[in-house]
Amino acid sequence: MTSGVYVIVNQQNGHCYIGSAVNLARRWIDHRNTLRKGMHSNRHLQNAWAKYGEPAFCFTVLEDCEPGELIGAEQLWMDTFRPEYNICRMARSALGVRRTDETKQKMSAAMRGKKKSPEQCAQMSAARMGLPGHKRSAESRARMSVIMMGKNKGKKPTPETRAKLSAASRGRIVSADTRAKLSAAGMGHKVTAESRQKSSAANRGRKHTPEARAKISAAGMGRKFTPETLAKMSGSASARHAREKAAGLLAEREKHG
Repeated sequence: MTSGVYVIVNQQNGHCYIGSAVNLARRWIDHRNTLRKGMHSNRHLQNAWAKYGEPAFCFTVLEDCEPGELIGAEQLWMDTFRPEYNICRMARSALGVRRTDETKQKMSAAMRGKKKSPEQCAQMSAARMGLPGHKRSAESRARMSVIMMGKNKGKKPTPETRAKLSAASRGRIVSADTRAKLSAAGMGHKVTAESRQKSSAANRGRKHTPEARAKISAAGMGRKFTPETLAKMSGSASARHAREKAAGLLAEREKHG
């Protein structure tokens, strides 16, 4: 299949441009030709190309799909990546593009009396609604993961971003199915000694507010543990007490010589 959604990534800073094409190979050739000539219609991509040079950019196919699915699939990827070099925020949309009055008049005259087909209307609707039920393949998700790692490398969320994430998650209820998946994903995961030390240092001296303690208490109220969990908790507590006792005896011995 030659049609699909693609991304042009600036490997220097992780910024990208997302598009779709019926002929992916031809589209990349067209992009490079106009960028090399300094005549690309996207000024953001053209300026970045001039600044970082051609070797900094790579072309990757995100998803293969039928021509009729291009707009909706492209919109899904744009919503996921929020590409820095795309002027338009809607797939095949002119939103954000500034045109002269003369250009607007020509476009208006050309479109006068022209009606969109039911297929075009359906594609535009799907692009705005995010194509419900559209699922990305494992290969597409892997590509997304690699590109997102490049985009987020070395970046730390600002206090404003953290506040937005917190507000967005507040009151969110995780389904039983999702909890089961999270549990299965974490099963067998071992925390390194270094991670435990960092966690301990980060929480040392930290005190919960009365409101936080009340929430923690309410969350655990009525909670029932399985016999296996109780046995593990008992074993962990016994081991901890034994370590504390041994440390105390060692300190006492060193004190008295």
